[in-house]
Amino acid sequence: MAVNRYAKKVQQKNEQAENQATNALKDMSTYLNDGIEGSSEIQELSLKNIKVNPSNDYRQLDEQEDIEVLADDIERNGLLHNLVVSKRKTGEYIILSGERRFKALNILMDRELEKQKMGDLSADVGKYRQIPCRVISDLSERKEQIILDAANLQTRGGAGDEKLTRMAMERYRDNVKEEYGLSETQARELLFKITNIGRSSIFRNFRIIDELIPELQDLLNKDEINKKEADSFLKLTKEQQAGVNQAILTFKANSNQNSDNYYKHRKMLLDELLKATEAKTEKLATEKIEKILAGVKEIKREESTAKTEQTIKAIEKMSYRDKVIKECNDIHSKISKLKKKKIDKIKEIDSVASSENETILSHIDCLIKELEEFRKEIAEE
Repeated sequence: MAVNRYAKKVQQKNEQAENQATNALKDMSTYLNDGIEGSSEIQELSLKNIKVNPSNDYRQLDEQEDIEVLADDIERNGLLHNLVVSKRKTGEYIILSGERRFKALNILMDRELEKQKMGDLSADVGKYRQIPCRVISDLSERKEQIILDAANLQTRGGAGDEKLTRMAMERYRDNVKEEYGLSETQARELLFKITNIGRSSIFRNFRIIDELIPELQDLLNKDEINKKEADSFLKLTKEQQAGVNQAILTFKANSNQNSDNYYKHRKMLLDELLKATEAKTEKLATEKIEKILAGVKEIKREESTAKTEQTIKAIEKMSYRDKVIKECNDIHSKISKLKKKKIDKIKEIDSVASSENETILSHIDCLIKELEEFRKEIAEE
């Protein structure tokens, strides 16, 4: 009986969590779809009273040319989907969905104003002055972010920037877990339903988010490694991943990135590091990475030696005249550096002097003046 009661309790808990997930999804649908009634309403808002959302990371992907094309489409066919905005207690209206449409509408407004300025009688400034928006009131900051990320993942997640998609997915998952009390599995299920991103892609992204060390994630975001390589490095322990990261950064620091062979050698390095992920034991993988790292650290020494030898050979081929000119130029360069260093030091001392009379330059001026007077006295004698 106790077992049955426990099983029933677990079942009730799971059903309760499923209901929470369903309600969460319903909330998203209510906020983002114009055809569903809910705690939001359609209002005509002045374009100038609407503000872009500072948390919209996807903004950086918006090309002006694409916004112009969207503006042309809205001009021909009208606004097919309303903007979704959050009405804050301050009275501000912040965009949760539709920033590209908002920018396009501003372009159309500017076009009409320009027509009016040029005396074009067809100008219709009022056409875009007021626009219909789905307005949601009294949202918490977390819920605003949930709706914003849901909207972006719905419309741009599958074809957008992978770095931004991972950021939005991680933030969305963490926020819905906190807001609705969902489990990891339920949060992911909710994500599956609001996006067109495939399940396998979502699982792969979350593996990178949760299991790849931040340093390698940073290299992935900067295109220093690709998605396939990142997936392979997930087979390694955190310590081994740190060794991989160190090897890549050391190679980059010690190599001439302008060299014709730089990317060829970098590819060879990554291929060797990937072989470590196929090692049969953890010990062999660690030894492989340590060996690669030791080899990478020798690159700078070898390049430095080769460069020195090249310089010596070049000097040996120079004529006596060219050697003398080179020596003079080297001396002049050293003097210039010392002179600059001296002047900078004088300025540094003068900057902390408590009065004009305490500066080094003022003392030099006094000395010059005294020497000039002394020279005059000698000349008169």
